[in-house]
Amino acid sequence: MRAATVTAAARRCSYTETRVARARSEVLKYTTEVAIDDLAGMRLRLLSNSITARFAEAWWALLWPGGHVLARHVLSHPQRFRGRRVVDLGSGGGVGAVAAALAGATRVVANDVC
Repeated sequence: MRAATVTAAARRCSYTETRVARARSEVLKYTTEVAIDDLAGMRLRLLSNSITARFAEAWWALLWPGGHVLARHVLSHPQRFRGRRVVDLGSGGGVGAVAAALAGATRVVANDVC
């Protein structure tokens, strides 16, 4: 998701740009960018192993096994998703939704319960 889209979404949720910037800073401080080789080199920001206990409920920063398998399937069969609208329910970190966007889906919505 582009920064402008995140900022617009934050405004709709009544967050200020300062809070968004502070949250982005916290995410960058406690996560590590990782390339997932079997997902076409997709790069994700995941919780650093050394601090996972501090953020026991940071479900968005984990690569869930189900999402990993779903993303691998989507990227292996992009023709099934190209030009379609995709909703990723229970998306966790949203890796399945990202894979659908990379596969050429025209619109992708990732939804999870906070």
